[in-house]
Amino acid sequence: MTEDISLLLRAALSESESEAHAAWRSWRDSQDIQQIPWSAQQLIPFLNGSRFHEWLSGDPDAGILQGIVRRAWTEAQVRLALAHEAATQLEQAGCEPVLIGPAAVHLRNSRKESIRSISNLRFLVRRSAIPLAMEALRAADWKSHGEIPASQAFDWSMFTSFSRNGVELYLHWRALPVSHAEASECERRFLEHVDILAAGGMSFRVLEAGYALLAALAGRTADDTDIIPWQVDAASIPRDEIVWKDWTRVASAYAREAVGRLAELRALGVSVPRVERSLLDRLRAWLLGEK
Repeated sequence: MTEDISLLLRAALSESESEAHAAWRSWRDSQDIQQIPWSAQQLIPFLNGSRFHEWLSGDPDAGILQGIVRRAWTEAQVRLALAHEAATQLEQAGCEPVLIGPAAVHLRNSRKESIRSISNLRFLVRRSAIPLAMEALRAADWKSHGEIPASQAFDWSMFTSFSRNGVELYLHWRALPVSHAEASECERRFLEHVDILAAGGMSFRVLEAGYALLAALAGRTADDTDIIPWQVDAASIPRDEIVWKDWTRVASAYAREAVGRLAELRALGVSVPRVERSLLDRLRAWLLGEK
């Protein structure tokens, strides 16, 4: 992670007003407003809120920074409408899609006024519905970038992709990159823990907060092109809805790195509970020589 992104993350996530402001000032003083990197432009909208407005007071380039925020908000509304359209098509095909990824985080974002940019669309469906889902998306003019995986390949991969008019859509049958032995059980478990969220006259099926947090902490893969760091998504999930004892048990089963990543969030100034991996998971880590 570059120094400028690290500063923006601390400015966005730290719950200490003084630390957040200091990080913002360090970032702002180091930047040429005419040459802000694309990665930073994607993060700036997440800072939006009362303290961000205070930071911009007296900044001669406040209009440029506010324009970045407005553009992200407008694009997010367009992408949400597109997500709703795709979800409706998948529902009509009998696939019961669950919205995950950037759009789901945008909807769940517990930080008032902040905007999670929506870089792509992601849906989770049961693996048996993948052929129906792919057919429905192709019928809606989404260009497929892969074929239906062979039956045994479902355990080794977790999504296939589509695009339309410059927008990428990922169709998942699993939210986490787990081992093939854990794959089927992980898929079933996540699809059993779903909420309904409404926004702008639209409703979406999304993962429950605890499962959404696991996906944010451990769901990224090496070929994930989302430029927003996972820390943003993890910090956005409303943590007051999570039963941490149950969460730790599921994390130990399917996302063992998630517990350690909570410590990384605390280092950025985010209030998260101190949870420990289960005794069984710690024994497994010791046997495998993991940290």
